[in-house]
Amino acid sequence: MLFAHREFMANLAKSIELLVQDIDEAAEMTHICTDELAKIVYSISEPRWVTEDGSKKKSAT
Repeated sequence: MLFAHREFMANLAKSIELLVQDIDEAAEMTHICTDELAKIVYSISEPRWVTEDGSKKKSAT
């Protein structure tokens, strides 16, 4: 029984270490993902050939 508890605690410690590592990696990625998403979102614009009427219809939806 004592062996099972020790094994459980060792595996729990490994799991926590992996979780901390994943959280650290995710924290670093938020700036990267946000910057990339902003580039994509702000690069979207209406085509130059769209008429004023076509632009109004698009904006209404």
